[in-house]
Amino acid sequence: MELYKSGLSFRQLQKRYHKSPNYIARLVKGIEVICTACGKPKGKVRFHAHHLDRLNRPDYTIPLCPSCHPREEAKLRREKKPIRSLIMVTCNICKKQFKTTQGLRGHNFFVHPEIGSAEAPAAQLAEQSLEFSLGPTATTQQRLSCLEQKLVMLEQSSGLGESGLGDTELPLTQQLAMTNQRVAEHAEQLAGLTQQQSQSSEQLGEVKEQLEHLGYGWRDAHKELANVVNHNSEVVNRSVSFIEDRENATEKRVKNLESLANRFEEQLQAKTASENELSAKVDAAEQGLTRLEIELRKVRNLALRQPTGEVVSVQLKDGRDHRFKQYKSAEGLTRPCRHGLDLLVGKLWIDLAEPED
Repeated sequence: MELYKSGLSFRQLQKRYHKSPNYIARLVKGIEVICTACGKPKGKVRFHAHHLDRLNRPDYTIPLCPSCHPREEAKLRREKKPIRSLIMVTCNICKKQFKTTQGLRGHNFFVHPEIGSAEAPAAQLAEQSLEFSLGPTATTQQRLSCLEQKLVMLEQSSGLGESGLGDTELPLTQQLAMTNQRVAEHAEQLAGLTQQQSQSSEQLGEVKEQLEHLGYGWRDAHKELANVVNHNSEVVNRSVSFIEDRENATEKRVKNLESLANRFEEQLQAKTASENELSAKVDAAEQGLTRLEIELRKVRNLALRQPTGEVVSVQLKDGRDHRFKQYKSAEGLTRPCRHGLDLLVGKLWIDLAEPED
């Protein structure tokens, strides 16, 4: 391979820069590559491990020579023959074509090991040799004629013919004639099959045209559907972004409301604590007022009493006589007394809560 940059080949670049092939390969990497064997340009620099000067490039190699092409192609190049005249060899099993018989042997050895080049039957080897000599496009009649010519050459070289064959060897010629008849019959069948194949190929071409027409319609429908899907996807993306913005705004508002609620709860707790303190103070004030009212009532009752100055002895339930002061009216008498009521003795009242003795 020759690597071109600014109209200079690899050798010219190497002479100019006096660098290793590794440096030159890095310099021209990505530049157009032209093969010296086939003359076709390559898009990128490819690295082959079987090229020269690998000591300076332990990590990779650069394509510098046409050694990746087969020897037959190089021979055709030297003889100035077109590459299209190169004979291709076809595998009988997978129908893969090779430029050399060596490639076919390697293919049979690695891909089809059960039918190798050494273990292949004689008929298969003969067919391979016929395909190599006539090509993969040869007809059955051409192969039969070539086989007859080879048999005649073998008879001439060995000196044997039908006249020289014995009684035990004559059936072989008869079998060969029968096989030739069978081959002719098979050739006729093959001709019919080729006609059927041509008809089927025509039908297949019509089906392909219909499929292409359907494919064009399907492509147009697919483009329209893709446009609709893209438009809907844009609408969905806009709506999703709008919804996400609204969600973020609502989340911020919820957070603000939560902070305000926490603040209100703290203020409410402080107010409830102050209200509890005020209620306790109010209760204490009410109790003080009740006590003051009782004292005031006592003072008022004491002021309203009208004592007579006389003392009356009254026998109570304990069986003893007790002395009490007499009053003209019941106003000012103390209700809470030892016996639960004030006593009316005649027309005067006595206060059982204040005995004289």
